[in-house]
Amino acid sequence: KLAMDVCDELARNDVSAEVIDLRILNPFNPVDIAKSIEKTGRLLVIDGSWRNCGMGGEVIASVSELVSPKIFKTRPVRVGLEESPAPTSRVLEELYYPDKKTLMETAMNIIKSS
Repeated sequence: KLAMDVCDELARNDVSAEVIDLRILNPFNPVDIAKSIEKTGRLLVIDGSWRNCGMGGEVIASVSELVSPKIFKTRPVRVGLEESPAPTSRVLEELYYPDKKTLMETAMNIIKSS
């Protein structure tokens, strides 16, 4: 839902984005992601887990093996949880978990950097 909300917000800012929902992680097939990168030249991976040792890193590694580096207009970016224990208070949760604002800023920075 969050990724789709960000996609809608990007559209309101005249930015076209594709959301590829990885509901099946095993076997993982990065072909659709690679096709999208060939069109856009960009990759933003949103991972609901920690950044290190997570699926987001696997996505970036797998598509990097499929897509020529020349296709990328900017480096792939991964958004995930900070490398610390998950908080249990509401105030800390709001600081810890990526939100729409964080994802919008990240997506816009990717576009501006290319």
